Amino acid sequence: MIYAASGAVLQAKDVRFSASFYEKLSGKKAVFLPPDSKEPKEAYVPFGLGFVRLVEKQGKCALGSCGVVLLVDDMYATLEALRQAGISCGQPQMGLGGSIRAGIRDNEGRPVELLQIIPGSVEASLWLSTSVKRT
Repeated sequence: MIYAASGAVLQAKDVRFSASFYEKLSGKKAVFLPPDSKEPKEAYVPFGLGFVRLVEKQGKCALGSCGVVLLVDDMYATLEALRQAGISCGQPQMGLGGSIRAGIRDNEGRPVELLQIIPGSVEASLWLSTSVKRT
């Protein structure tokens, strides 16, 4: 299953609507700002040691703010669970760094990359040597 995300910032047409997609993925509730607002300006959705931050769309996406990478422990089980939840998934592929990758899109069409880090891969040396470890 999904266990971590980078601290990505994504622009959203409707923060609450977008947050509902990421809540399904993480299994955790979003924190909305301002609290109790019917039309929140921001939302934080926790994933393991990371989060996805959604902000109200105010123009073109800046470089790196229109996609997110979510770490998974078992790509095939994760894809099956997402399909069961009604989420369309791409086919898993071995990435250049030696880890398994697959793509999905959120409910506003933004790309979401799923990444299963394989021991000995480039990603293992970069990502797992940091604080993004499965607990």
